[in-house]
Amino acid sequence: MIGTRIKGKVKPMWRHVVAVYQRLRPRLPLERRVERSLKQGVGMYRQTWRLDGGPIDAETLPALSSRVDAWVEEAMSRTRRPYGVDQMAFAIACGPAVGEPIKRATFAAFRPSDFYGAGGIKEQIDAFIGELSVDEINRQAPHAQLAAALFSWGDLARATVFAD
Repeated sequence: MIGTRIKGKVKPMWRHVVAVYQRLRPRLPLERRVERSLKQGVGMYRQTWRLDGGPIDAETLPALSSRVDAWVEEAMSRTRRPYGVDQMAFAIACGPAVGEPIKRATFAAFRPSDFYGAGGIKEQIDAFIGELSVDEINRQAPHAQLAAALFSWGDLARATVFAD
């Protein structure tokens, strides 16, 4: 084995090469690190609820709303918040698995505390789901679904800006 002797132990040569490379390699510009992280899905939390359990009526929408709220709370609890970077974005859509959604909404740049406040994101999600057209959902059955995505700027910052 090719290596060097350091304090009585033989250290393989490839470890030296790797160590030197890591010290001398050019750091990726921030823009490229952010782009790479976004492509890898860093900070993105997704969930889909299939609406194929029979005809949907107005009484089932509050239960669906509660499930979405619980998922958002759980997803927010898993996010990273380095140095106070806790902003998030949320999108929700209802419609067929393929094709144009029946209805969609986005909520950009909010903090976790904005989710709970009066008129906050939670209430807006509940209003969005409450305003869904039950007839349109049932016309899309059995392919209707509700899809949501939560994006954490803190997760992205942790993976890129504060990675070192």
